[in-house]
Amino acid sequence: MPAKPTETTVDERTPAERIRDALKSPGKHSFGNSLFLVTRESGKGYWVQQYRDGIRPDGKPSFRSKSLGSVADPKLNSYSKALVAARRFAGKRDDQKEEQTKTMAAGPLFAALVTEYLDGYEDAGERVPGKAAGWRGTSEADTYRRNLIERGALGKMHVIKITSQDIAAHLRLFEGKPKTAERVRSHIANIMAFAIAREIRKSDTPNVAPDNPASADGPLKYLSWPKVENGNGDDEEAHPAMPGTAVPAFFRDLQAIKTPTARALSFIVFTGLRASEVVGAQWKEIDTKEMVWTVPGSRMKGKGKGKPHSVPLTSAMLAVIGERGAPDDFIFPGAHKGHVGPKNPLHTMRMIYKGPPAIDGRAPDVHGFRSTVTDYVVDHSGITDIERLADLALGHLKHRDKTQKRYLRSTRLEQRRPVMQFWSDYVAGK
Repeated sequence: MPAKPTETTVDERTPAERIRDALKSPGKHSFGNSLFLVTRESGKGYWVQQYRDGIRPDGKPSFRSKSLGSVADPKLNSYSKALVAARRFAGKRDDQKEEQTKTMAAGPLFAALVTEYLDGYEDAGERVPGKAAGWRGTSEADTYRRNLIERGALGKMHVIKITSQDIAAHLRLFEGKPKTAERVRSHIANIMAFAIAREIRKSDTPNVAPDNPASADGPLKYLSWPKVENGNGDDEEAHPAMPGTAVPAFFRDLQAIKTPTARALSFIVFTGLRASEVVGAQWKEIDTKEMVWTVPGSRMKGKGKGKPHSVPLTSAMLAVIGERGAPDDFIFPGAHKGHVGPKNPLHTMRMIYKGPPAIDGRAPDVHGFRSTVTDYVVDHSGITDIERLADLALGHLKHRDKTQKRYLRSTRLEQRRPVMQFWSDYVAGK
């Protein structure tokens, strides 16, 4: 025989009657639309809305409750208000779900990808290490986070939506600092290449790799941002320089310190060369007979990279580097690859310099001595053709056009000797 249809009991009570009865019976009472009245022994209760919130580890649905207010009497408006609040909350959750769906479709934010690039990420259940794991120290990773996440709005943008125009706008945050802007562009290009490799950014054309919007040779080169100028042979932004009038007193204080770092800083003051070119000097580079220091091309920077650079020496310069050692010994021994680290001279300078700030108000740095040397000898020496000779003394090629660089290869070493002697005498207080 066919089964009898199940009878459905219809609750004919009004909402007010149901509330009154629920307040007399402690427990959880359903009012439909996921709305419940939870009552206590005290005769009071409160409205809650129960909603689904994901899946538990055992595979069963997970539920949460949203409190919608209390009720102490069976008034109908209490139910009406709770019902309105429940519908409003449900609408907000629908909006949140829609926004989450859009966010997931748009892929990760740029800040999240920077973090994965540095710290690693999960791929098919395996941990892929980040790039920062192979770097010495944390300074480079901190630079990524500071310039790509903490500054500007780029970190809050979806990776797939970032354009060259967005990147140019971010680089304009570093106006007046072209070298820093170029470094930031390079870092952004690395993150974008990372996104392309993981197929987060894809091309609309099958089997064609997408363009990197941070590429220096792409659309970015036609947009406005603080680019490095390529005409001066050095491509370096201005560094705060110690006033020339403050150098002799600073040098005198520096001589009271007998460490290899202090000697290296003294040699930088005398020669005007970069710290990275000085700290790695070896005794075989010093010719005391000809009074010349020849810096190998492998240690030269800028447009002079790869080309040896000769520096005329003075007796005062030889005095600060000390007693001669074996040919392959470092003149300034230290813990950085056997010699003083390139940043150590700046630490010593910050420790002892008490003189006036640079022209722009900043504390002078070691690299600024290149400008200090040039400005002082040009303004005070009276030597013929001093500007070109000063440029050559520092390894600059900015005064030469392409034809001169190709055919005029003389370093004018002998003509530079009076320049270095004039500066050396001034620094040493003669």
